[in-house]
Amino acid sequence: MVLKKLYAVLKLTKACNLDCVYCYESKSENNIISESLLLKCLDEITGISEDTTIILHGGEPMLINKKILTNFLEKGEEKKREGKKISINIQTNGMQIDREWIEILKKYNIAVGISIDGHEELHDKYRSTRNGKGSHKTVLENLTIAGLSGLDKNCLCVITKDSLTNIRHIFDFFDGLEIQNIDFLPCMTGNVHHNGQITNLTLSPEDYAKFIIQYYELWKTSKSSYSVRSFSDFINILNKKDSVTCSLIYPKICGWEVISVDTDGDVYPCDSFAGIEEMKMGNIEEDGLEKIFNSEKIKKFQEVANTIPEDCESCIYLQYCFGGCLYHRYFKTRTFEAKSYYCEAYKKIFRYLKKQ
Repeated sequence: MVLKKLYAVLKLTKACNLDCVYCYESKSENNIISESLLLKCLDEITGISEDTTIILHGGEPMLINKKILTNFLEKGEEKKREGKKISINIQTNGMQIDREWIEILKKYNIAVGISIDGHEELHDKYRSTRNGKGSHKTVLENLTIAGLSGLDKNCLCVITKDSLTNIRHIFDFFDGLEIQNIDFLPCMTGNVHHNGQITNLTLSPEDYAKFIIQYYELWKTSKSSYSVRSFSDFINILNKKDSVTCSLIYPKICGWEVISVDTDGDVYPCDSFAGIEEMKMGNIEEDGLEKIFNSEKIKKFQEVANTIPEDCESCIYLQYCFGGCLYHRYFKTRTFEAKSYYCEAYKKIFRYLKKQ
């Protein structure tokens, strides 16, 4: 079997040089993917797909040995010369970016996304170093250096409850960065120990909709040139164009055209499910992707994934969201029968954008 398109998230390491309060990853300093497994992943992924997008992820992926990654990238170049279509992205916290990394990113045409949550006070509240110091200054300096070196400045911003009272400040910060693209992710985590107490940092649907709508108002009024994937996909769908975000695509492509491979080779339907034992589809080293894709487990997952929740069947917005992100359905109930946790947020955003 050969897929026309495959998005594969490769987790290079669970190690990280930050200690973000809302992080979902269980950090392990010594948990780094082996070179042999990394090269095996490349063979398996490109062997099953005509057009492959690989997202290098972590932990912090830039903690991997540069020589090991360069060997992986060189093998990717060989496959391109053999006619394979491959594009590679990396999602980083920005702390490790230096001249050597910039040379690697440019040489192999790797698109880089840098996580930064806005201005210094807001960012540093949740994204500190392992010794408790703020990371904003270093990340901003490295982001600037990357931009001056010719790399696109693509940002990922996690929206927390604190973001709701800082929307204008967040907008002004990113508007002044001369970025190319930004994506906003709602904070989704269980109870965490923060400031001496247990706190639930998960952003509510109401707050998520409020942030996106108010940010859109500022973005539209200022005629900013950068794109915001968090609402551009909503706009595309309303205009009968394709969505880039997998959560708004139907049939669902999670576990089919989207997979995540953990540092030990375990395969999951997407990165959000990584580490959840019941969601493991197999192991890329032990089973190989073709066997995994033909397994009964993944077929059953696809069947469930493309079943619309009963609450959604009569909804007028079903034609736009198709039940939403599978992980958002699974998040609270640990089943796929419930509607998306952010269902009401999507409805508010669609209602608002339809009036524009």
